[in-house]
Amino acid sequence: MRKEQSDSQNDTERRDVYREAVREGAGVAIRSACIWLPIGAAILLAGLYAEKRPFIAAQEVLVGGDSDFWQEAFMPVVLFAMFGGCFGLFFGWRMTTASGLIGPPALFIGVAVVLILAVIGSIGALLIFTGGIPLLVWISLGATTLVAIGGITFFTIWGQ
Repeated sequence: MRKEQSDSQNDTERRDVYREAVREGAGVAIRSACIWLPIGAAILLAGLYAEKRPFIAAQEVLVGGDSDFWQEAFMPVVLFAMFGGCFGLFFGWRMTTASGLIGPPALFIGVAVVLILAVIGSIGALLIFTGGIPLLVWISLGATTLVAIGGITFFTIWGQ
């Protein structure tokens, strides 16, 4: 009877220690996000602005169908996917090394940051492409989001 109470008390103490560690680590991870999210958003918006004409030209190539080089219309998507991978890996690395937080709590914070980045990119696309947003912009933002989540997952889940 006494051993069962001791085990139950130890489990409760361990759970409390774990919760406190997650709270502290989450606070540091969120502060890291507050530093790196504006930088990532600025780079994403600058990329959208710089790729305005290539996106429009790519849309014309895909819709027109007259070009033999239709696969080159997807190069902006590749560039944005590469940015997503770099941002996801960098932010996942910074978040886990700064906070020491790994596992599902860190993944949750990382995914939230990437989704906020995608919302910022969507709002930026609405403001940059005033005459209608090409389909490849949405595909690029989706690729950025998915690859960034993969990069964050590398450090939060696989890197344990």
